[in-house]
This record gives sequence, C-alpha cells and structure tokens, in this order.
Amino acid sequence: MCLREKVSGSAFNLILGKTGAWLMLLFMIIQRGGSAGTYPIELSNQFFKVIHPYLPMSISIDAFRSTLSIGQSIWPETFIFATILISFNLLILVFFTCHLRQVQRLNFSAPQTH
Repeated sequence: MCLREKVSGSAFNLILGKTGAWLMLLFMIIQRGGSAGTYPIELSNQFFKVIHPYLPMSISIDAFRSTLSIGQSIWPETFIFATILISFNLLILVFFTCHLRQVQRLNFSAPQTH
C-alpha cells in the first residue's frame, strides 16, 4: 500500500469510522479491476472502462509505463498525487482541529481497564 492510500484511508477511518474502512476496501477492489494493471482495460466491461481514467492506481500505472517504456515526463501524475496527498492531509488536520478539545480531555497516562 503506497503512502497516498494510507493517508486517504486514515482520513476516511477518522471521519467515518468502520464505515470508512469498509468504503476504502470497496474502493481498492474497484481499483484493482479498473486500473488495467493485471490485464488490458479493453478486456473489461463498460463500467471499468468508464472509471479507468479517474482511478489513482490507473494514473500511477500510466506514469510507471511512461517512465520505463515511453520516456515521457511524469510531472502531471506527480502533480495529481501531490494534490491528493496535500488535500487528505489538510482534511486530517481539519478533523483534529475540530476535535482538539475532545482529544485534550483524554488521559493517556491512566491505565485503561475494559
């Protein structure tokens, strides 16, 4: 799992709890079929062909192929990933800023009994 998936997964887990983890699992399954990483997108059904250009894994696979085979620049893909990384980090910062009082009330030094 790469860094951007960890950051976005953390944001969804923070905001939506277990539902966010479930949504991230569904998103990763859809990404696997629609990214054309294991087989050509032409062999997929229409749903995957439509979502293919918008999936982060598709963008990273295109950048990887461009770098190794074609020799093109990967700056557009780098910009997209930097935008995703910054936006989800900002989302996490906003979440913790909004919940700062709740976190400050927690006593981390006291032993917890369940």
